Amino acid sequence: MMPRRCGLCGKSDYRHVQGIGNPKAKIIFVGEAPGAQEDRLGRPFVGPAGQFLNRQLAAIGINRKDVWITNVVKHRSIGPPDEQSIARSLPVLIKELKTIRPKIVVLLGNTAIKAVLGKEYSVVKCHGKIIVKNKIRFMPTPHPSAARQYKKMKQLFLADFKRLATLSRAPV
Repeated sequence: MMPRRCGLCGKSDYRHVQGIGNPKAKIIFVGEAPGAQEDRLGRPFVGPAGQFLNRQLAAIGINRKDVWITNVVKHRSIGPPDEQSIARSLPVLIKELKTIRPKIVVLLGNTAIKAVLGKEYSVVKCHGKIIVKNKIRFMPTPHPSAARQYKKMKQLFLADFKRLATLSRAPV
């Protein structure tokens, strides 16, 4: 059973959007926070960024139903989540990671990268690299929204996904 409470429940009009997918997934994707469509439907990555993510997963032979998809912050925020929201939500994400125990965690965008790895990390500095922290392998990459909007971010994202395809098939 996945953890449900982040300390923000009941403190906003927004829905708690829990991670979804295969609870035995080898790969977890971690985004920033739910957007408007995710809040309305109660599922992560169902809007345009999620559709882009789905297409890229299919392109590398990974079925969305075989992975776990979640966000650092489980409630919608207007603009990037603030540090307080991230701090309150991070324990829920850590419990997700410990419960599922994936082979690799793909951090989608700077908010997820900085929340999980630390402020010294960024997409530009470490996209596509494997960073091991607390015995968990993390791979930072641009957020699908940025990849949809900016040619440079799309190039990084697609290169990282090619690497992810190789990593997902390799033994641990």
